[in-house]
Amino acid sequence: MAGGPNIAVRPATAADLDALVSLNRVVQALHVKLEPEVFRAEVDVAALRAFFAALIDKPDTGLLIAEIAAEPVGYLWFDRQERPPTVLTQARRRLYVQHLAVRESARRSGVATALLQAVEAEARAGNVTQLVLDAWTRNEEALRFFQGRGFRPFNVVLAKVLE
Repeated sequence: MAGGPNIAVRPATAADLDALVSLNRVVQALHVKLEPEVFRAEVDVAALRAFFAALIDKPDTGLLIAEIAAEPVGYLWFDRQERPPTVLTQARRRLYVQHLAVRESARRSGVATALLQAVEAEARAGNVTQLVLDAWTRNEEALRFFQGRGFRPFNVVLAKVLE
């Protein structure tokens, strides 16, 4: 169940930029905790606001806002990816989830599920048959959540630090 009728999911607009910046702190803090060599602990707020503004206007990108009682409590950022066939691969159309963030106080209330259901509806409406995302291997809570909603590993990325 998507958490009940009190969760509303809608496309983000320019009026949501401050909320997106605030909600991004959740995902950014987690990324910094898991991979401090990759992610910045301090993010320039004006630059992040401009980044989200550009995403809102980008044709192959979607930003969804989840609200409870008209208060933004989460967001989902996705990209539409369409690849033509090559000599080696089939053509593919998919939606790629870049970020899913839920305010701590709204966790375990169905917000993330509602956001995923909304992006799945977006995919179906566009005749897209695959929804893809990635999660850090040490983010066990996210892995359990996504696998509980039907996502399965299909590609493992390995890294080696060269010294």
